[in-house]
Amino acid sequence: MQARRLIFELAFSFQVVRQEQVLVPAGRFDTLRVEGSTHYQARMRKDVTSGEGTSTHRYWFSPVAGHCVAYEYEQTN
Repeated sequence: MQARRLIFELAFSFQVVRQEQVLVPAGRFDTLRVEGSTHYQARMRKDVTSGEGTSTHRYWFSPVAGHCVAYEYEQTN
C-alpha cells in the first residue's frame, strides 16, 4: 500500500498600516493595526491541486498589553 502525502504551500504578507485606538471588552487600547493576506495551496501529489484559497487578516497589537487585543479574519477564495 502506498502512503498518501499532502503537500501544503503557504505564502503570506503582513504590514503595519496605521495606529488606531480600539475599544474592546477589556478596555480601550492604543494599537498598531497590522493587515495581511495568506494564500495556501494543498496537493495530494505533484501537480494535482486538491484545494487552495486566500484569507485576509487584521490584527490590533497593543504594545502596552504585549499582545493582540483584537483580530478579524476573512476567507476570500
